[in-house]
Amino acid sequence: MHRSTAVTQLKPLTPTHETLNPPLTISVKDGYLCKNYQHVVANSGDQVVVFAWTNNHTEAITYNLRNKTAGRILANLLEKGDSKPFTDIKLCMSTSDESHPSIGQVKWKAGDYVMVWNREEKSHARSEGFGFNLATGEIGNFNTISSSLKVIN
Repeated sequence: MHRSTAVTQLKPLTPTHETLNPPLTISVKDGYLCKNYQHVVANSGDQVVVFAWTNNHTEAITYNLRNKTAGRILANLLEKGDSKPFTDIKLCMSTSDESHPSIGQVKWKAGDYVMVWNREEKSHARSEGFGFNLATGEIGNFNTISSSLKVIN
C-alpha cells in the first residue's frame, strides 16, 4: 500500500479590496461612461469619493458627489494628486441581514460594518441613504428599517 506524503498548500486569502479610512475625494480627469450597473457615471471634473481600491489598484469603488451614483471607476481616470479626506460619513454596524433584489442597492449581514452617508430618517421608522459595506466592498443606496444600522461613531 502506497501512502501519499504530498501536502496540499492552501493559498492565503487576499482581500479583494483595500479600504481607505478616511475615504478620499478625488477629481475625475476624463469622463467615464459606465460599463454596467456596477460602475459609476462620471464627467471630467466631477468629484468622486473613493472608499476602496480594487483589482490591484486598477479600479476604485466610488460615489459621485454630483449625480449621486455609486460604483467602480478605472483608477487611471482619477487625478490622485488633488485628493482630500471625506469625513461626512458615519460608521455603522448592521443589526440584521439586509438583501435587496434591486440593482444598485447595498446589502449586508448582521454584524457587518457599513460606512453610511446622506442618511435621512423617513416616516414609518425607515431610513435611506448610501452605504459602503466594509466586508464585501459593495456600495450603493439603501432603504431600510432605521434600527438595522446602528451608528457606532
